Parts: sequence; C-alpha cells; structure tokens
Amino acid sequence: TDTDTDTAASSSSSPATDDDDATSSSGENDENDDKADTSPEISSSSEQTDAVIGGNLQKLNMYMNEIGDEGAKLIADALEKNNVLTWLDIGGNNIGPRGADHVSRILSKNCGVLGTLECGYNPMGPEGMQSIAEAIKFAKGPDPMKPNAPSGVTELHLGWCKGGAKGAESFADALRFNESITYLDLRGNNMADEGCVALAESIRVVSDSLRKLDLGYNEIKDDGAFALSRAIKNNPEGSVTSLLLNNNYITKFGEVALQESADFVREMRRDEEEEEAEDIDIVF
Repeated sequence: TDTDTDTAASSSSSPATDDDDATSSSGENDENDDKADTSPEISSSSEQTDAVIGGNLQKLNMYMNEIGDEGAKLIADALEKNNVLTWLDIGGNNIGPRGADHVSRILSKNCGVLGTLECGYNPMGPEGMQSIAEAIKFAKGPDPMKPNAPSGVTELHLGWCKGGAKGAESFADALRFNESITYLDLRGNNMADEGCVALAESIRVVSDSLRKLDLGYNEIKDDGAFALSRAIKNNPEGSVTSLLLNNNYITKFGEVALQESADFVREMRRDEEEEEAEDIDIVF
C-alpha cells in the first residue's frame, strides 16, 4: 500500500539503533501530543474534517491558513458534532461575508461552550459583521445558580474586518441585549466617529457584562471621544473597566473629557463604598 511504501522509504533512509529509535519516538510523541489539538489539517473532504474536529477537540488554531469561505463552512459543519470546543482562532483566513454566515453558525451551535473566538483580519465587511452580531445578540451570560445552562461567547476578536460604521452599529445594537461578552475587540474597522457614537449609546444605557472594549486604529476623533465620555459618566455602574483608543485622531480635548469621566466614575464608586469596584483604564 501507499502507507507501507512511505513507511519503508522512511525506514531505509534513516538507519538508527534501537536506543536511538526509542529516544526519537518518545520525543516525537511528546511534540505531537502538544500540537495534536491545535493545528489539524483542514482538507476539502468534509469526512476528513469531521474526523479531525468533531468529537473531543477543545482548542483549534487555524490562524493564517487561507481557508476562505469554504473552509469556514467545513469547520462549522464539523463543529456541529463537537460540544466541548472552548477556543477557536480562524483569524487571517480571507473569510468574507458568505463565510461570516458560517462563523455565525459556529457561535449559535456552540453556545454555552465556546468561550473565545478570534476572527480578526478577515474581509467580511459590514454584512459579515452584522451576521456575527446577530448571532451573539441574545446570548446569555453564565448563571452561577445554573452552571450547566447555555451561555454565549465571552471574548470576541473582530479586528481589521472592514466593518466600517455599519458594522459598529450592528454590534451597538447587539450589546443592548447581549449578556455574555466581556471583551470585544473591534480594532481597525474604520468605524470613525459615526460607529463610535453608536457604540457609546449602547454603553450609556446598558453594559452588564462588557469589561474591555478595544477601538484602536478606527479613525475616531473628538466627537467619538465626547460620546464615550458621556456614556461613561451617565452609566457609572457600568462594568467597562478597560477602554483602548490608541492610534486614533483624538486631541487633548477628547482625552481630557474621557479622563474626567473616568475620574468621576471612580469617585462615585468610592462614595458608594464598592469594595470590588475597579477604576476605568483608558489607553490613548
């Protein structure tokens, strides 16, 4: 068979003693054990993909593999048979709007299990961002009283996905209802002030779970900064504790407004003697 041929060729080209073979085999097994659940091969065969991903795989790293929309579909199909995957990285894979629909299916089917999804550096655009936002819109957070109850993804990375203002608006709408997201990464989506203002409006009225929001590299100016400042000040009980705004076009006026809001919230929380309250860390 082909397998026998390959094995024979390998054996004849690498003579070794029994001791060397034992040492080499042990080292290779250790290395393979470390990589087995992080770098599986995704082929064009759905049966092979199912065999690799379905079952007990808990962590899958497919970063920068050019799987495209078809690869996203294969992964989504296979994950329908996997109810233990907690971490998935499919960033940098040329996944477009059509592939984003399959990513949304992953978020829906693995609800309650998948905790972290890295899907950045994919050109899904506003349409794809909307699809993913809809998938997480009504996700519930963990319930201490019901540890086995379904809950949504907690950490979502969608940086550099060409979402624009429309994509930001889709997530602004989703955040009004979502109860699971604690870390949302929307870097480099060119949302500008328009998208930032939309997100700020959601933070202003509700923010039960979101703790870290990354809006770096988004061409945000002072209007967006002022909107975020008002949101923070109007919702001092909100849970956001980390706001990343690096590499935007915010002037000292916007920075001062945001810092004053953070100081205001800190004083409010101290007055209420909230022992576990955290300061808001803003990065420019």
